[in-house]
Amino acid sequence: MDDYQNDFANDLTTPAFGQEPRRSWFGRNWFWLVPVLILVPLCCCCGGPLGLFWWGASQLKSMPPYVDSVTAAEQDPAVQQALGTPIEVPTVLGFPNGGDFDFSFDATGQTFEATIVLNGSAASGTLRIEAQSPNGVTWTYTVRQVELADGTVIDLIPAGQGGTPPTDDAPVDDSADPESPEAPETKTPDE
Repeated sequence: MDDYQNDFANDLTTPAFGQEPRRSWFGRNWFWLVPVLILVPLCCCCGGPLGLFWWGASQLKSMPPYVDSVTAAEQDPAVQQALGTPIEVPTVLGFPNGGDFDFSFDATGQTFEATIVLNGSAASGTLRIEAQSPNGVTWTYTVRQVELADGTVIDLIPAGQGGTPPTDDAPVDDSADPESPEAPETKTPDE
């Protein structure tokens, strides 16, 4: 048995006459081992934060204020006329390119603020969104408007549902205010 083991060991280590010696395990497997040894740590270090960013951005993009506001802007006739159709959000790797997002929550509810670039066939604009929700299901918009390059603002909040306060440029009717000096005098029947 001892001679058999010696012969077997010699067969593995010494090549037969005219053959090259057998390469080591690393010599036979380096072509897949080296990339794995480089890529695994790289994926763990860089892939984790990148994956977390990807997940967070996709969650913001799927929130009701984003989806509803972009849909409202795409379907609004005034926005379609100003920007041209089709209206699209420019993306890089599936995420909005340009603008910014801010989402926060505390004990009182959630707040969503965003500026999103919109591109149409004729022009570009910026969609501004500010919304609050006490429960994450129903959202109240304080600002949902498209700002054009020339400064024109198209409000996307339906009448009666709040919206942006009037600007200083809007005329104010003071005739109904009795304290106003320009208010017309009213006479009572006793006078």
